Amino acid sequence: MKKRTAAFVLALLMLLPLALSGCGQTAEEPGAELSGELAGVDMEPVQWSFACHAGSTSSYYLMECDFADAVRERTNGLVDITVYASGELPYQGTEFARCVSDGTLEMAAAPFSYISGECPACGVVGWPLLAGEVDELAVAVEAADPYINNELNAMGITVVGYTSAPMQTMFGVGETPHSLADLNGRKLRTFDAYQPEIVAHYGMSAVSMVMSEVLPSMSKNVIDCALTGIIGAADVKWYDTCTWAYLIPMSASGDIVMINTELLNSLPEEIQTIILEEADNLTKANEEFAATSVDSAIEELEANGCEVVFPTEEEVAEMTELAKGYWDKWIQDYDQNTKDCLAAVRAAVGK
Repeated sequence: MKKRTAAFVLALLMLLPLALSGCGQTAEEPGAELSGELAGVDMEPVQWSFACHAGSTSSYYLMECDFADAVRERTNGLVDITVYASGELPYQGTEFARCVSDGTLEMAAAPFSYISGECPACGVVGWPLLAGEVDELAVAVEAADPYINNELNAMGITVVGYTSAPMQTMFGVGETPHSLADLNGRKLRTFDAYQPEIVAHYGMSAVSMVMSEVLPSMSKNVIDCALTGIIGAADVKWYDTCTWAYLIPMSASGDIVMINTELLNSLPEEIQTIILEEADNLTKANEEFAATSVDSAIEELEANGCEVVFPTEEEVAEMTELAKGYWDKWIQDYDQNTKDCLAAVRAAVGK
């Protein structure tokens, strides 16, 4: 019996190097033989978690994985970032800012509206009809960036990039709406505190629910339509459930890519530079993706039997004028930083 046990242990020891190399690196590989931009860097390898609110098939999640891969490669494994899709960590998107702030998470991509409680300037970018069109979002985010940083820096968070999700619009089942008047009586899933006031003007009932519940609720007639990004809807095949899309540019969304400031500052300067450069590449890749993907998403929806309706310019102008009155009302509840943010965004998008 003892001979069999000893042989088993010996076999395990012989297999251990193979097991380690199966993950792409042995335990000794990260940081070995540093040269080039890493020459002279002295640090222990670190492992970070990056929380993403999107699903594992989403283009946004996949681009964030590309970011993590680029950082891992350029740092020779010294910074090993694992990106977790929705549901893979025990935290909701609404908790991401708090988790990064207290160090529970090293990184996260937090949706604008989800963290507007901690960072009101984030929420402003996504206010209804302010920057919903494809050509408005990047301009709005650039204008809001100093004010977002004012708020998140105070929480110990460094903003390193943004992802863009323009055209948060309406998808549904049942009779296809062909005008604003046809929205009357619909039960609409919304995802922030401001959209309900706008849609109520058109006779819609707003229902709040997390993304994972939307399609099952639509199938069970709990709701008959929902707001989400047109690119994301095509990504995850909403056309398998939804029979129509009414492309009113209700709002924009996107994520703020954030890192715990203390952790970032604890890294050697060369490593920080790599992370910041790759985060900037992620932002640029998302902007290019958003600019080119709305049209292809529309084509995919139509090709799969989803009727796509474009509202008239007059209808978009009507809803925008309605929203302006609400912007003036809502902003009264905020501090000067948020007021300045709204003014900057409105000037940038010409509204």
